[in-house]
Amino acid sequence: MTTTVGQSGYLYEITQWVNDAYRKIQNEQDNWLFRTKQGTLALNPNGQMTWTNANIVAKIADFDRPLFFVFPNDSRYLLSYAQANGQPSAAYCYYIPYQRWRGWRDRGTIPSGQP
Repeated sequence: MTTTVGQSGYLYEITQWVNDAYRKIQNEQDNWLFRTKQGTLALNPNGQMTWTNANIVAKIADFDRPLFFVFPNDSRYLLSYAQANGQPSAAYCYYIPYQRWRGWRDRGTIPSGQP
């Protein structure tokens, strides 16, 4: 076979098996270095507390999901800082799963400032 396009019958099945295996291998490990990159995301100054995947993809086109730093106690976090203050002012921004966020932090008025 010289191409995978337009195959039928048994050759079509082989191309599908190879595609499925390739996809499975790519998704096997989340932290393979070729699947990660470091980036920055400018947060809105209007106090927006939540971001949807679509909001992030609009700013970072190849975004799939964040890869958090992890403390020894398994707390996940990202670093956050005001651009005006620079990276030395970075603070921990902890990841809270939606099930714990809803009804705990997502209620009432939340003070402004660093996360």
